[in-house]
Amino acid sequence: PKTSTSIRDVELDSETMEILHQQIIEQKKKRLKAGPQWHSEYDFVFTSEKYAGYPALYSSFTGSFYRLLKTLDLNKHITVHSLRHTHASLLAESGATLEQIQQRLGHSNDDITKRVYLHVTKDSKANMITNFAAFMSAEK
Repeated sequence: PKTSTSIRDVELDSETMEILHQQIIEQKKKRLKAGPQWHSEYDFVFTSEKYAGYPALYSSFTGSFYRLLKTLDLNKHITVHSLRHTHASLLAESGATLEQIQQRLGHSNDDITKRVYLHVTKDSKANMITNFAAFMSAEK
């Protein structure tokens, strides 16, 4: 983590928790297979294919990510970090408050959250007005 506020608990839905649980089971299998070769200072959820028990390298994630983008014929200019921005934008669109997004992203204050994601909150405000007008029209 870059800062002390980056260390936090992040709530996840049950489907994601199940996927992580399966990943942990796979890691335990790898650990048993590696035996004493396993670097066991920490229990990483994603480990290196080359160095047993060490954390997976960022480059291995990005390589897999770019291969997936190519396979799915998606925008090649998306980065792994873009997923963080997408998540924040979708949180805002789903109705999460600025404070909830700030906490989720681990920002120590809402300045950076506002600066980076303000365009989403402006869109949400426009949608709020449209939704409110539709609600009021339906009541007639």
